[in-house]
Amino acid sequence: RQVREESSIAIRESAGSIPSTIKVSRSQRIVSVLASQKGVRVSSDGRKVSLKISPFYYSHVCGLCGNFDGKQGNEFQSPSRTDRSDSSCLVLDYLVPDSKCDSQSIRKECQQPQSSSSRCQLESKTIRRTRLHKGESQLCLSQEPVKSCPSQCKPVDPKSTPVRMACFPHDSAKAKELERDSFKRPLDLMAQQADYTEYVQVPRSCGEM
Repeated sequence: RQVREESSIAIRESAGSIPSTIKVSRSQRIVSVLASQKGVRVSSDGRKVSLKISPFYYSHVCGLCGNFDGKQGNEFQSPSRTDRSDSSCLVLDYLVPDSKCDSQSIRKECQQPQSSSSRCQLESKTIRRTRLHKGESQLCLSQEPVKSCPSQCKPVDPKSTPVRMACFPHDSAKAKELERDSFKRPLDLMAQQADYTEYVQVPRSCGEM
């Protein structure tokens, strides 16, 4: 439901347990969820999510926001503690299935076997993003293919590069067609108007993990 001001929700984790209170509030475009008894606050503006947790969780969590263990070399870990180099494949590990997300195509892409001779070659892909813009869910695609490394390889000398993104209503036939095609081949969307620019780390080459 849409959050207008502030509301509280009582959650009972098990029968007979004391319910904990979760507060949901909104300040301009920022929606926050606070579980003060658990020491957790999650805030989002529809595009970015920030998470603050109590020091008591140090080294006891994992997920898209990192492991909270003070180490920077193992932030891309799956729930099974498998290291990932591709952010899309990492997101897949924590994905909650939804009709607007083609998780099966992403899963095939992440599990696709490659020969040893071409395993760590640069490849061109269309970047896909989902964003919430003015209350509307959109599918955003890069106007041009972007160089990236396979999920089993690590990027070498990545450089922050501006990438123009074209967006479409997520429920539209056009968005569904383009998303389906983007898993088959890189797309050329230069004829489409760019809606925003995103900075992406583009590698010079790829190396073995």
